[in-house]
Amino acid sequence: MSKNKGVTLIELILYVALLTILLGGAFKFILDVVTVRYKAENNREIIYNSRFVSNVIEREIKNAKTISSTGSKNLTTDTSVISETGNNLFLNSKQLNSSTISVNSNFVVTTSGTNSKHIDYLIIFDDGNKQIGISGVAEQRSSL
Repeated sequence: MSKNKGVTLIELILYVALLTILLGGAFKFILDVVTVRYKAENNREIIYNSRFVSNVIEREIKNAKTISSTGSKNLTTDTSVISETGNNLFLNSKQLNSSTISVNSNFVVTTSGTNSKHIDYLIIFDDGNKQIGISGVAEQRSSL
């Protein structure tokens, strides 16, 4: 009777094959988790940017004494200038959107009543993978 203390070639091949399958599955799972987290983070950034910009625009419009538009990409009030330049949105030369997100804006100013102005706006945020459009309407509080 001889006792074998080693492993056969077939056992070694089976072990390596099973280990490869298990490690491949684990790697795929980890890669999927990282990808989903990255996409979720990008979505949060776009949503944050869109809400922030919308709030700033509405505040500027509501508090303005005078409003004028120099084209669909620019809006000027007595205290600020909101403008789109090179896929970025600026408020008095301060960039409002993240540098990784492109912006396409459109402002439409109409007069409602004697001195009040009504502004419709559409801003599209694009990070290369996803676009979010935010539209809003703001009314000038007073035109004293």
